[in-house]
Amino acid sequence: MKKTGAIIGLVLSVISLIVLCSLFTALMALDSIKDISFGIMSVKYNNAEDYSVGSAEIGSNIKSLDIEWISDSVTVEIYTGDTVQISESSESILDEEDQLRYRVKNGKLTIKPCKPMWFIGINNIPKKTLKVLVPVNMADGFDSIVISTTSADIDISAFTAKEFDLETVSGNITAQRLKGDDISTETVSGNVKINAEAVDLSYENVNGKLEFTGTLDRFDCETVNGSIRMTFENTPSEIDCELVNGDIVIYLPDDAEFGGKYEMVNGDFICEFTGKVSKGSFDCGRSYGYDFEAVNGDVEIRRNNSSY
Repeated sequence: MKKTGAIIGLVLSVISLIVLCSLFTALMALDSIKDISFGIMSVKYNNAEDYSVGSAEIGSNIKSLDIEWISDSVTVEIYTGDTVQISESSESILDEEDQLRYRVKNGKLTIKPCKPMWFIGINNIPKKTLKVLVPVNMADGFDSIVISTTSADIDISAFTAKEFDLETVSGNITAQRLKGDDISTETVSGNVKINAEAVDLSYENVNGKLEFTGTLDRFDCETVNGSIRMTFENTPSEIDCELVNGDIVIYLPDDAEFGGKYEMVNGDFICEFTGKVSKGSFDCGRSYGYDFEAVNGDVEIRRNNSSY
């Protein structure tokens, strides 16, 4: 009965995740940005008159960054200059209405893909790439960095912030050398690759894979169809993973002490560490902290020097 109840709980969690992802996509369409070949397209935000148009150099100190974009790619990186540089490029000629908008207010830089607009018909907003360059001496003291896209890939590297929030519907996320308290990633259909030193990492995904290297204290994930591969330089205190279809592979240091419980319908639990592994639980120096639930897939906990 306990196993059946847990399975039902996992299935309900998956349904909830799908509903949340669908809601996220709908909100992107209604309240922010939507890039489709035919249908209703909208880009909506308040106080549009406060935004400037086009590429720019910003001399003021920026403490928070909030980007919304549609397609192609978003790149945020450091450089040795003195100003924050914003630039967009496209193979198409950009009319004024199609050019990016930006605003700086109370230390927060907000970037939108174009002027507010909506129409019913064929979407003709050009594909555009966005590049944001931040002075290296400014990159280690951000309060928050938020990047949300529809189909654009996200690429960010070498930043320190209290909070990172990276979301995309169908793009990929690549985040390298991040440091922060909280990192949140969410995709509907896309892959995520992260190298970071953080306290918390949360990951939600419908279809895709996650690859992580670095250090964490807590890791939480929910995915419907995909694989998770985590290589830790430390031993996290908490790991909580729910997976419907796919494998979870965790690599830990040789001296790691950990434990917890697992519940699987179709798959194997594999642990390379010395300890007690029984049906539904494991103790490798500690009896709590890790929780794995999977419907179809393996859970593997391996040493960092493992050949697997």
